[in-house]
Amino acid sequence: MIAFRIAALALPLAAALLAPALLAWKPGWKAATLAHAALCALVVLFGLISGAGMAVLLGVVLLASSFTLLATGIHLAMGQVAAGLVACLLAGSVFLAPQAVDDAIQRNQLAAIAPRINLCFSVSPWAGMASSLFGMDVLRDFRSLYRAHLADYADVRIPGWGDLATGYAIVGIIVGGAGLAVRRRFRRSPA
Repeated sequence: MIAFRIAALALPLAAALLAPALLAWKPGWKAATLAHAALCALVVLFGLISGAGMAVLLGVVLLASSFTLLATGIHLAMGQVAAGLVACLLAGSVFLAPQAVDDAIQRNQLAAIAPRINLCFSVSPWAGMASSLFGMDVLRDFRSLYRAHLADYADVRIPGWGDLATGYAIVGIIVGGAGLAVRRRFRRSPA
């Protein structure tokens, strides 16, 4: 089960970094789609071997796919580097929470702690997957990772995997569509 959880938690970021890189390659969409399908199949295989339920497997694949759609949309609008940076920042936002809390404590802005923690956890696919699919209490189960005082300052409302997947997909489609529209407009305009 541990191998499946590690693979599932790694899937969104791995797929989000791989898809924009393959889109820039000559086969483009086909390569990106096949690579994403291969990553998802590998994680599903780990899940089936570990005895994970179909609902968990479906949630992992859908969340990773929508996060990949977000990264692809950003890639189409702003480029591969921006897509990679945004994907890493969103996925790693759970690790920024301790620094956000420490900063608020040092500045004596205790009212700002809860919104900062909620922001850090509400945009991360890892937090959504761990809490809604694996049933972990992200703040309390990993005290050594996040420092024990984080749980004392906020009642974190981590969105479920479905909410995150929907949000990622909508933003990815909007940003990617806008990027494609701008590219088409600049190609058509006479120089």
